[in-house]
Amino acid sequence: MKTVKVVAAVICDSLEDITKIFATARGYGDFKGQWEFPGGKVEAGEGPRDALKREIREELTAEIEVGSFICTVEHDYPTFHLSMDCFWAQVKTGELVLKEAEDARWLDFEDLDSVEWLPADIKIIEYIRERMDCPWYKDDPEGKVWWLDNGRYRTGEHIFSFDRKTEFNLFADYPYCLSKEQVELFDKENPFWADFFKERKMETFYYIVESIESDYANLRRTDIESDDLKLVARALLPPEIMEGTKLKYEMMQYSIIE
Repeated sequence: MKTVKVVAAVICDSLEDITKIFATARGYGDFKGQWEFPGGKVEAGEGPRDALKREIREELTAEIEVGSFICTVEHDYPTFHLSMDCFWAQVKTGELVLKEAEDARWLDFEDLDSVEWLPADIKIIEYIRERMDCPWYKDDPEGKVWWLDNGRYRTGEHIFSFDRKTEFNLFADYPYCLSKEQVELFDKENPFWADFFKERKMETFYYIVESIESDYANLRRTDIESDDLKLVARALLPPEIMEGTKLKYEMMQYSIIE
């Protein structure tokens, strides 16, 4: 089955404090009238962020600021497999003018289920719901905050803030840079992550770098039989990696295997 690589923008009212997201209703084809996040195909030689800026300019006329990576959605349609990289974004200049879509809405937290989403796009909703409902979360405009759903956990680097004073890298620093009171508060407010760290911290995984795309690298597990690729921000990886580099993930950090 042919794989089509696309990008999508979850355009929000503010990367710093997300209260609404922008969705469009498709104006053509088999899924006409169903709702999606704007974006499109990645052209040859184009990085995902550049592709997204171009697509939004062509579809909606506005210039956007691309924020952090959310996830990659994999979905089988009847005639092709869709691989969709999703990013947070906000309008930088201009206005959102519909050139291809038949309708558009700004949706708040309560409205996320009020439209009929395309089968692939609905897979992003839980990420958005958790992001909008998380009082600790602070976005990083350099794209160091990201999410990846590998089927069991949501993993990645997350920047949280306690009263906008103490920021920490959730995967590298929790609970080392926090006071006992802050750890207790975080665990109480985020039981999913509290349980996650108790189990995840002791696990070890092995990867090989399959490809490098701008600010991201595609990693494949080598300790199990799998062709699935994990998209990881290069900021989380040793700077000297190249295609074919073997990595070990242990204690929530990546290191090169000689």
